[in-house]
Amino acid sequence: MTFFVSHSGKASKVAIILILLSLGLIANPSPAKAWYYCGTSDARCYGINEWPGLQHGGYTNLSIVQMSSTNIINNTIWNIRTSGRFAWIEVGEIFIGGELWYYWEYELDPNPRIGVRLLTRVPPGDIGQIAFMGTILNTPNWSFSSCGISTWIAGISVPSSGYDVNICVPLYGFSPDYLTIGQELQGSSDTPTNAPIASFTRNKYADLGSNQLYDQFGIAPGEPRSISVPQGSPPYGYWYTLPQPFQTSGDFRTYCCA
Repeated sequence: MTFFVSHSGKASKVAIILILLSLGLIANPSPAKAWYYCGTSDARCYGINEWPGLQHGGYTNLSIVQMSSTNIINNTIWNIRTSGRFAWIEVGEIFIGGELWYYWEYELDPNPRIGVRLLTRVPPGDIGQIAFMGTILNTPNWSFSSCGISTWIAGISVPSSGYDVNICVPLYGFSPDYLTIGQELQGSSDTPTNAPIASFTRNKYADLGSNQLYDQFGIAPGEPRSISVPQGSPPYGYWYTLPQPFQTSGDFRTYCCA
């Protein structure tokens, strides 16, 4: 069953640097340096956009790009809870161990983090194509028969290659307070890391009562709003096209270190 097609419409904050290049319209971003520094080998830097507020899932169309790094870099969408029991669930593309993969990951504190779960290598034909991906809380309204009620689902569907997967994730009682899209970079390096510009479009959030996915800045009342985070070192994230009420969910873009 394909969840992410044809809809109408993380780690602890300690040692995390949240980065946005801009919330304005930037057609030609300045090139980044080939080096970066995120602290220790396990620290992370981000180029992201966050929508705060109670979340029950989210969705994006990600343009797949060929990334490379001596460490780890990914383009992803994730739901995160920062209050109470820290937890998150994410899905996206990741360059790790010298290869580009589709992946998912989750954590529910205080249980041990399960780490990155690699799904399949990204085939060359998917580069430059669109992947439909997201996460959602399974309820009777959505009713994914293959997953239990109150589990979370991480899904990726790539029409160009026919890859289509939904993963049942036992995050019972998980009520995230942020929905995030963007790029994550891990560790530090004095050798080049490259991630060409990737686009996040059709950005949506799940409304469980109406069984709909709504555009961010779209038609649903009480929807989450984006927040800006400080500019800084790579990676970079920026709005190429800003979301507009009743019109579009925008075009958010990331890149790193070219």
